[in-house]
Formats: sequence, C-alpha cells, structure tokens
Amino acid sequence: MSPMGSIIRRLSLAGTCLAVFFNVGACAPSIRWQNPGVPEDQEVRDMSACNRLAAREVEKEFATDDKGLGGGNTYQAQMMRYDAGKRQKQFFNHCMRAKGYIEKTKE
Repeated sequence: MSPMGSIIRRLSLAGTCLAVFFNVGACAPSIRWQNPGVPEDQEVRDMSACNRLAAREVEKEFATDDKGLGGGNTYQAQMMRYDAGKRQKQFFNHCMRAKGYIEKTKE
C-alpha cells in the first residue's frame, strides 16, 4: 500500500472511531446527582472535589505505564485515553455516592 493510502486509511479509521464515540455519548441519558439535605452550592463544591479526585486517581493509574496516556494519535493511544475517560467517570461516580448523592437520570 502506498504511503498516501496508509494515511487515508488511518484518517478514515480515526474518523469512524470519533463518530461512534460521539454518537454513543449523545444517546446516553444525562445524569443529575441529588442529595436532598445538601444545598446547591455545596453540590457544586462536591462535584468539583470529586472531579479533582477522579483526575488524580486516573493520573496515578495510567502513569504506571511507561507510555502514560500517549501523546500520539495511534490507535493504542486513543484507546488508552478512552479507557482513562471511562475510569475517571467511575472514580467520579464512586466519590459522589460516597458523599451521599444518588443518581437521577434525566431523559
């Protein structure tokens, strides 16, 4: 395969992956966290704290790999970033539940 054909094939694959990623995200229901005993300004602070915690945990988890999250645009680097995003969401959700919040799905 010519170098130009290889580049076009890679761009096509990357475009397909992005389209699937964004379409799946667009179909997912929105989640609203609720804790009836907590004022709204505290909810904002709790969400911010959980976001910071989740980012730190993912950084630690993925920094153990000698390549980290990969700065490149290879398929492997893209998948690692995708996995890191999923893990960060898991850490965030766990943190919010630990603070007494429950998920309420908006449709």
